[in-house]
Parts: sequence; structure tokens; C-alpha cells
Amino acid sequence: MGKQSFHHAKCRSITQAWFDYINDEISNQMLNWNNIVPSKDFGFLPTIEYLNVELKGYDFIEGNKKPKFSIDEESAIELLQGAGIYESKFQSIRELLQNSIDSSLIRAWKDSHHTIKKLHPGSDELREIYSKYPININIEKNKPSDDTSTMLWKIEIDDSGTGLSTFDLQYISKTGSSSKNYKKNKIVAQMPSWMRPSGTFGIGFQSVFLLTDTVEMLSKSYFEGKKFEATFFSPLAENGGDILFKKVETDHSDDPGTKISFFVKTEKIPERISIASNDHHTGEIVSNFDPVEHDSFDFEIGKIIDHISRFAEKTMFPINLRVDNRNFPMTTSEKKFDYYVKENDLELTISADPDPRTHNMQCETYYKNQAAKNNFCFEYLILEVNILKIDAKEILSLDRNTIKQEYEEKLWTQIFESILIVLKESFDTVFKTELEKQIGSMFLHSYASLVEKTINLKQFQHWRSYKIKLKNGESKKLGEIFTNITSTEIRISEMAHNTKPDEYSIENDTFKIKIDGHGFNKITSFIILIAQKHFQFIKEIVPSENNVRKTTILIKEEPEAIIPIDLFYKVFSQHLKLRSTSSCRQFIPCNKSYDALYLKPDFNPHYSNIYYMIDGFNWECEYMVSPYIVKQKELVLSNIEKLIEWTFENRLKQETTKKEIEAAYKTFIKDTENIISKCNDTIS
Repeated sequence: MGKQSFHHAKCRSITQAWFDYINDEISNQMLNWNNIVPSKDFGFLPTIEYLNVELKGYDFIEGNKKPKFSIDEESAIELLQGAGIYESKFQSIRELLQNSIDSSLIRAWKDSHHTIKKLHPGSDELREIYSKYPININIEKNKPSDDTSTMLWKIEIDDSGTGLSTFDLQYISKTGSSSKNYKKNKIVAQMPSWMRPSGTFGIGFQSVFLLTDTVEMLSKSYFEGKKFEATFFSPLAENGGDILFKKVETDHSDDPGTKISFFVKTEKIPERISIASNDHHTGEIVSNFDPVEHDSFDFEIGKIIDHISRFAEKTMFPINLRVDNRNFPMTTSEKKFDYYVKENDLELTISADPDPRTHNMQCETYYKNQAAKNNFCFEYLILEVNILKIDAKEILSLDRNTIKQEYEEKLWTQIFESILIVLKESFDTVFKTELEKQIGSMFLHSYASLVEKTINLKQFQHWRSYKIKLKNGESKKLGEIFTNITSTEIRISEMAHNTKPDEYSIENDTFKIKIDGHGFNKITSFIILIAQKHFQFIKEIVPSENNVRKTTILIKEEPEAIIPIDLFYKVFSQHLKLRSTSSCRQFIPCNKSYDALYLKPDFNPHYSNIYYMIDGFNWECEYMVSPYIVKQKELVLSNIEKLIEWTFENRLKQETTKKEIEAAYKTFIKDTENIISKCNDTIS
């Protein structure tokens, strides 16, 4: 549609809307005409004929209705109840509990906002306020269903929140519309960001129809003081999404809140089961099942209980569960999070990794006290992070299980900033023992380029007292080692599947590290980082043992060659072997004899294949672009003119000319000609 047609269509829509308004207004006046005119002598209200606007040159699809996009309600519900949103149907329990939490947060704010304004999210006073609004859950085995292969369970969730009004009902009955409830939004806007309810997707209540076809609700509104009963039918059930509603007598003795109840049909013996590592109760049910003695086991109810337990773990509100008339203990931690960082609205619990030799890198994230998976990595620390201020739509996936990938970088930065704020003020409180302080110090020095902007690292030299065990059985402090050695040698073995620990030794003032190919541990990572500060230069040497893939020396004086020319065979062979997982051109360390090819430090080609002197470390040496690309499983020269132009644009030395670059490439190609032939012959 052209620009003029677009404006014509817009005018048509506006005019038709105006005509529709006139038509509705005339209809309303006709119905109430006797109440409007003072006397029948005025006669009847004038009538109007059919009002319509047509767009010249365009037709309607369905009668005289204007065509427009819409969402088929039944298909939308089927998507909600399918595998497209939730990992399992049992997650709907979490959504219902989140509704109760959100309602209780608003109730607590309305009752105690003068006090809450002065508090922070982890305070004991706030916990005491929240304790007045418990959420009670009752799960009870009902009579067996008509089908002998299933059982029937009744689940009730009873909260002391604000309850629902008839106004609220119109929002929870429409999938995705709860965030448009302007009365609720007006109250929420007055609350501290860290306290605001998290339920903004608008699909939480309807997710209950993953478990049942019918839900009973009894609710009294905190704001209206009115009470009602309602029955909700699944939009896909026989009643087609009907809601039966009736008012109930109430008085001041009735406390506001909402109680929902529904029946869940479960299989006596499921055809297949899946148990997650944190499904503790479900695992216990399965392990106690005896197929000889028992004709059923409550696997699906176990799943529901596990979801409730995980939900209760970090929430500030009391959650009480009864199963078949007995209290079921919740695994709630007495202390939720240790620190609150107001600048980023984050709560943190920080501790040192007790075994820094391994790559645990545990960072548990929560959004408003509910677990959300992430891909974060903070070396040497174990973290728990509670995200409080951000809109759930911005940070969480639709099923609320995962931090959105597009938000992870921003959130990582906020978490890192918050860690530094805490450690700057409370390092000795966070890390109590000497070992913990040493590991905490390693964390700070590992991120030195980011840390130095806010923290004086000279005050955190605890790492120097960390002891490592040498090959000869002697233990030495890292600080002592780096005071006395003159070089560091790193040998990486070809035995990729070996699980031997990294080995350390000192010979002739050289600190030697032997890594058996499985990836070095965090202590070795830290040692290499510290070595970068002690030894400015690096070079690779011919391995002295057959099973050693790479031997790298860290030294104080600049070498003539970072990589001896005969070692380029290994460099190019590696490129050929990794071709399926990397780009066709390689960026390689550049020897001094080809200094016209030096690239500026911030060169950043997309999807680049970079040869690292030490696996996993981007050592600060000079790099060049290889003139060879991989084509049909061979290394070949490609587009040298374009290569010279690219190198010139990204050259380190501005005084370097294109002719000098061209001459350097000619020399490099001549020097490596036989090596390339050998590589291609070997691979083919």
C-alpha cells in the first residue's frame, strides 16, 4: 500500500469509529427517550439510516466488516497449555502461588506503608510484617476417580492478600491482560521498586487449566469489602471458558483474601517418569515404591510438592503445606540474603568457593525470590543473587524459568558492580577465614582491569599467602614463588581425557606448570594471570616430550621469535583440524621479523579463529592475519590484495605503508611455503 493509500485507510478508520459512536449514542438515547424528554409532545427521537464509510478501490472480506488481524482465543489457550511455554504442567502451581504473593505484597503495603518506606528488603522488621499474611496449601487425596487407573486429589490455596473485586475479575479472565489493571497499577506505582509484584505476563491464573478443567474461587476484596464465589471453566472444556459468579454475604469478621480449589487427576502408575536433581520429594516417593506391595505411587503429587517446596525456599511470606491432614515441612532458609545493594536493587549472598581448584562458578539467580536459571560465571565465588527492581517482561523468559539471553550482559555488569560495592565495605565480614580471604583476593585480582576503577588492589594481597603443593611434596606460598623465579614454563599435554591434577615444580629458578590436557584448574588460571604481570613477554618452544602439545615460556626479555618458524606446522595443522567449528582464516602471533603485519590491539574480526599461546588465555602479544584460508580441506592463499588493504586499515604502526605490508607477507609466505605443503599432504 502506498503512502497516500495508507493515509486514506487511516482516515476511513477514524471516520468509521466516529460513525459507530454516533450510532451507539442514538441507540442509547432511543432506549432512554422517555427519561430524557419532559413531555411526549416533543415526539420521537429522529432516526438515522445505516452509517458506513467505504474506501474507494478496496473491498471487504467478510460482509461489511473491516478486515484486521486478531488472535484466535482457542488456539492461544492451546499454546498456553502446550509445551510451548512451560517445561511441565506442574509449573502452574508456582504461577498460582505467585499470584498469592503478589496480592499479599499489595496488602502488606496498604496496611504498613508508613513503616515499609523506612525498611530494606532483607530487614527483620519486614519479615515480621510479611508473617501476618501466610499462604496455606492443602492437598488431600479424594475418592478414586471413575477410571481405576487414576486417582483424584483436591488442592486448595488460601491467602490473606487483597482478594479480588468484580473489577479485577475481568482482567484475570482475559489471558495476558492483568498488566492493564489500572487500579492495581496505581497502587503498585507507589510501592518501592524492590517490593512491587512480579506478575506482569498475565497468563498465571489461566495456567491452572494445565492441571484441571474447573476451578472454584472464594474471595473477599480488601478494597470493596465485598465477597463472591466463582467457578471458572477451562476455555477448552465442555463449558467453553464460562465463569459462574455470585455474591456471598459477609461481615467484618471475614478477613480479605482468596481461596481457590480444584481437583487434579493423576495416574496411579505413570507410563514414564522424569526426575530432576532438585525433585527431592518425588525421588523419595519413587525410591520407596514397591511394585509387589503397592498398586500406585503418587509421582505427580510428588512433583507438585517439589514445586511448592522450591517456591517456598526463598520467599519472605510463610507458606504452610498440609498433605493428607499432616503438616509437610518446607525447606525455607532462615536467612534469605546477606546484603542489599540499593544502587542496583540487588540482594546478594557471597562466599568463597571452598575448592578453588575446580571450576564450580556457582551463581544462583532469583527474580523477586523465585529461582531463574542463568549462564553467569564469577570465578572463585559462590553467589546467590536476588533481582528486585526490573520488570519481569524485560528480564525473564515467558515461563519465568530463565534469565533472557539478551539481558544477561547488562545484568552481569550490575551483579559485578554490586559484588565490588559489598567487598569494598565488608571484605573481612564476607570472608572470615584466612583461606576465604585468599580466595576472595584471587577473585579481585582475576578481574583487575574492572576492579581497579573502584578498589585499591594493594590492600588485597591475601593471595600471596595461598600455598600450593609442589611435585616434590614441598608447599610454597605463591608470593614467595613469584619473588624468586626468573621465568615460568607451561606444558600442555595431548592427553585430552586425562584427569590428573595440574602439576607444579621449580627447577633452576623456573616455575614449571604441567597441564594434562583436561583444562587447567582455577589455581593454575590464577597463577598464569599473575605471571602476566611478572613476565612481559611470551614465546612458544619445541616440546621436549612427544606427548606434549604445546610448551610456552613466560620471560622478562623480548624474544626474537614468539613462535619459531618450524612450529608454524602445529599452528596451521590446528587450524585445519578445527575448520568445522571456526572461520576459514586464522589470526596468529606475529614474530618481530614481520613487524609490518602487527595489528592494533583492538582488532575484532567477527567469528574469528585466533591461535592462543596459552589455551584459554588471550596473552598480550602482537598478532597478524594469516595469508592462508582453509578451502576444501586445504590451506590456500586467497585475495592477497584485499588482505593487504585490511591489514593496512588495522595496522598497529601508523607509519607502516602498504608496500611494507606487501613485502612482509611475501617473506612470510616464502618462509612457510614448505610448512603449508606438509600440512596439506598430512591432512589429505
